[in-house]
Amino acid sequence: MLDNVSDYRGYLDIIGGLLGPVGEGEIVLDAGCGNGFFGVWLLRDLLAREPARWSQPPVYLGLDLTLDGLRDAWEQQAELAQRLARRSRAAAGAAPTLAYARVNLDEWAGAPPGGELVTFADGCFDKICCSLVLSYLRRPGELLGELHRVLRPGGRLVLSSMKPFCDMSAIYRDFMAQRVTGEERESGRDLLRAAGAIKRKEEQGHYSFYFEEELRSAAVQAGFRPGRWQNCFGNQAVALAAVK
Repeated sequence: MLDNVSDYRGYLDIIGGLLGPVGEGEIVLDAGCGNGFFGVWLLRDLLAREPARWSQPPVYLGLDLTLDGLRDAWEQQAELAQRLARRSRAAAGAAPTLAYARVNLDEWAGAPPGGELVTFADGCFDKICCSLVLSYLRRPGELLGELHRVLRPGGRLVLSSMKPFCDMSAIYRDFMAQRVTGEERESGRDLLRAAGAIKRKEEQGHYSFYFEEELRSAAVQAGFRPGRWQNCFGNQAVALAAVK
C-alpha cells in the first residue's frame, strides 16, 4: 500500500536525491531495506536514464531482519532488474547486480570484532541508505559506527527518521484524498492502526525518533560530516545526507 501513497513516493524521491545518482561500478547498501521500496526507486531511476553501457555494473545489497521482507524486496525488484539486464545487453554492457542478506542490524552493530554474522571489508560501499531504521534499534549509535566503517572515504550516507510524536493521521488523510479502492482504504486503516501502536511504544520509551538536530548529532558522533537535510513524508519525517 505504501507505494501508492503520494507522500511516501515523494519521500523516496527526496531520499534518492540526497543519495545522488548511482554510477558505474558503485556498490549501494540498503541497511534495513524492508519490502524493498527504495531498491525499486533506484532501479526505476537507472531505467529512466541513458541506456546502460557499464563495463562494471552497479551493485545493490539489501539487508533486513525478516525473510518475508527480503522475499518481497526481490519480487518487487526482479522484473525491473530483468528490464535493465535486457537493455544492458542491447547496449553491450553488463547488468546491475542485486543481492540480499538476512541480518539483525542490532546484532551486526554490536558483535565483537571478527564475530559478525555478516562481515564487510572497510570502505567497501560507495553509498548507504538507512531509511526509517535507527529509531527501532537498541544500539543505533553502534550501527552508525559500523556504517561509517564500511563506507568508503568520500562516500555518502542518507539517514532518515520519523519526527518525535509525528502525526501519521496527516499522511493517512492525504492518502484518503486520492482515488483509492476499497482494499486500499482498508490497507490505509491498517497502516494508521500500526502507527498508533508505534506511537504507544514511543510514549513507553521503546522507540526514539529524531528531529534534524538530533540526527545530525548522531551522524557527527559516528564520524560523518553532515550535509543537506530535508523535511519529508508529509512533513512528518526528516532525512539527512552525510559524507565520510
